[in-house]
Order: sequence, then C-alpha cells, then structure tokens
Amino acid sequence: MPIAVNATHPFPHLNNLSFSLAVKLQDAESAEGEENYKYGMIRIPRVLPRFFQAGDNTYVPIETIVRKHVEEIFLGYKLVASAAFRVTRNADMVIEEEEADDFMMMMEQGLKLRRKGAFVRLNIEDSVDPDILNFLNSHMQIFFKDIYTYKIPLNLGALWQIVGNKDFSHLALPPYNSKILPPFDTSESVF
Repeated sequence: MPIAVNATHPFPHLNNLSFSLAVKLQDAESAEGEENYKYGMIRIPRVLPRFFQAGDNTYVPIETIVRKHVEEIFLGYKLVASAAFRVTRNADMVIEEEEADDFMMMMEQGLKLRRKGAFVRLNIEDSVDPDILNFLNSHMQIFFKDIYTYKIPLNLGALWQIVGNKDFSHLALPPYNSKILPPFDTSESVF
C-alpha cells in the first residue's frame, strides 16, 4: 500500500513489527540537481510471502521486487533512495487493579492501547540514505540508540518458507532420536 507523506498526507499508523519500504522520490520532470525531494512509504502486507520463488530454487526478497517497481507505484516520480525497515512498538500494559471496577474491561482497553504504543525500536538497512533515516525519525521520535541497522534481510524467521521447500529436504539433518540411558530405561522408580 503506497503512501505519500507530506503536509496533506500525515504519517501513517504502523503496526507492531510491520514491514515497510521508505522511499525518497524526486519529480521526474525536475531539473538536474534540483533537490525538491518527496518521501513516501510502501507497507508490505503480512499476507504476502517474505520471499518470492523466481525459478528453480531461486528466492528474491519481497522488498527487492517492490523497490524495482517504485516508479510504477508513484507515477511521475523517480526513485532516489529507499530502505526497508521494521518498527517495534511498546506493548507494555499498565493496569492498576485497585482502580479497576471491571477487570475485563480494563484488559480490553489495555489491549486496544497496545496497538498505539510508542515506537521503541527501528530496524533499517545499513546502507540507508541519511535523509530517509531523518524523515522516519522525525515522525517516530526514536532514540538513536534504538535504531538498529542490518546488512542481512529483516525477519529471518521467514526463512522457514525456504526451508520448507520439498526440493531442499535432502539438505536437512535426520531427526534426532534420543536414547534413554540406565537406570531410566526401566519402568521402575529410581527413588
């Protein structure tokens, strides 16, 4: 879902652990050297696979595909820089039991407020353009010590998508069968 962020389009709500691509754009018809940049974001839905299978045993991260088509998504603009990122929100719930008349209602309110918790961490590509980082941080207001850069793809748990491919089953280790050693190999009590 592409979103331009400017005075008329506010910074969108980002869910906890949501994965997005921040883009720095320039008007396609602007003069060479003119620095009138626009910023936008493309939220990548969780329902899409993290890696796209492009042929025999070749996988491409989804952000690479989206990055390749940014200029088709934001018509009339050319891509200057981009960076994939993921945010973490504070999910702490503070419930004071003494003040709670209805504990179930307090829990429901606490769970709703978790979605709007403050940003506590930003994971972003190591090669991020400083302008994109400043743009994101101006809206998220994350301490610089809580901004983590990476050189590997985000959300490595999604690699199970590739591991689950039947073509790679010969690469998996055989299942471990544990052995019960004496004196535990009998049904007698050891005590």
